[in-house]
Amino acid sequence: GFCTQMPPDSKPINSTQVLEQTMQTIDHRMRNFKYGKTEAHFYPPMSQTIANKLFEVSDRWDELEHIAGGPRSLESMVTMMSQSDSLTSAVAELEGVVVDEAWTAAPELQGSRIVVANKQLALLQAMCRDA
Repeated sequence: GFCTQMPPDSKPINSTQVLEQTMQTIDHRMRNFKYGKTEAHFYPPMSQTIANKLFEVSDRWDELEHIAGGPRSLESMVTMMSQSDSLTSAVAELEGVVVDEAWTAAPELQGSRIVVANKQLALLQAMCRDA
């Protein structure tokens, strides 16, 4: 057989713990975005339209979080992957509304560049996820 030994300074990764910590971080940030937390530089949504889209993103996240926090199985993973597109679409819609409203409020803002940079980042993240 084939066997490898980990270097002495390596430590195992507890993926369940990392997943739970990441989900908690996303929950806190989502709450901060929805309701604002000025001491942490999170400000409430600037308009009702943004708030509505943000709550749609939050609803999609809650659906995925419920699955991710449940029993781990191939079925739950397949369900998460199929529902992740819904979250991605909701985030894209939110991003579009934020950029449109920012453009209206401050036409000199480089919104188009920000959108392109964010799309490129999202594409890279998707490629890494799917690799």
